[in-house]
Amino acid sequence: MHSYLAWSIRTVERGREIISERRMLEFHVISSTKVPYKAWIEIFSEIWPYVTAMHIRDRERTRMEIERFIGSLTQNHVPLSKIGLNRQVSLTHKYAVGTHQIGMEELNQIKLERQHSNRNSPLRLGVSVHSLQEAKQAEFQGAGFLIYGHIYDSSSKPGAAPRGIDSLRKICYEVSVPVIAIGGVQPENVGELIEAGASGIAIISGVINSEDPLAAMFAYRKELLRYGTIK
Repeated sequence: MHSYLAWSIRTVERGREIISERRMLEFHVISSTKVPYKAWIEIFSEIWPYVTAMHIRDRERTRMEIERFIGSLTQNHVPLSKIGLNRQVSLTHKYAVGTHQIGMEELNQIKLERQHSNRNSPLRLGVSVHSLQEAKQAEFQGAGFLIYGHIYDSSSKPGAAPRGIDSLRKICYEVSVPVIAIGGVQPENVGELIEAGASGIAIISGVINSEDPLAAMFAYRKELLRYGTIK
């Protein structure tokens, strides 16, 4: 059954102590190839204190280009712990970033390489999944969290039917690792996702492609904070 981190807060109301739980939620923002890289680097450099992780995802970029992106972010005082890399195994190890995101096809290879890695800093391994079977397999093979979607109609998946809230709910019930919802998520959807069991959201165009990315990020963050604390 789905489990999630929670923390207790103590308040005093009319002379009696009340203990309530607030969920530890996650807010991931992912780069977009639809905007110039300088634009999302600037966005990442502004939003990092307010999100869980920011993922560099661009399969067309070379290793040298990705390293340049990492360098630009660290020059802007973005902590490596806030940076996530998509695939890019060697760079994940070299820079000891906070998050490594992969697909099911890389899962066995990544697990093997992690076993032989000498990195000293902690790394969260996220796996993108698209079914309950994949979710269970990824959890069994050591995923730290799952990104599942697309939940709603998404510009990133034109013509593809969304998987919907019911499938998200089932996966959240069946696995114990955090499940992050992705795909067509708008701020008004956040409550529905969290109530279905999701431990957070991953956003691409809703922030990166927005006319005001900082305001868009805060709109999502505001909704998440209604249900818990952002990790």
